[in-house]
Amino acid sequence: TLQAHRGKVILLHFYAFQCHNCHANFPIYNRWQEKLMEKGAVVIGIQTPETRAESEPDRITQAAAENQFDFPVLYDLEKENWNVWSNNVWPAVYVIDKRGYIRYWWLGELQWQGARGDKLIERLVSSLLLE
Repeated sequence: TLQAHRGKVILLHFYAFQCHNCHANFPIYNRWQEKLMEKGAVVIGIQTPETRAESEPDRITQAAAENQFDFPVLYDLEKENWNVWSNNVWPAVYVIDKRGYIRYWWLGELQWQGARGDKLIERLVSSLLLE
């Protein structure tokens, strides 16, 4: 649960492993895990299926391994978390501060058409880690 990570900055991302736009963000999530974990941030993935194949736990585990995810992945097979967060797009990233407040979110690819959402979020996380 998010409560278990209270006191840390959380980068929570919703994805679907067959989603093309999500794949564009996967290397960024891995970089965040490697770069920011030692500073007190945590990356958490929430696999929310877009297709029937994405609902199979074995395929979710295999996709996480193939994409070298070194962070926890929650299986949101019934879209309960998706609905609670009022999410409507894959991928989606939420930045949660140490007190548990959502401080920022980004919907879609982090580097879509030259955008640098990844760098913006990294700067924000660095700032939140100092709070």
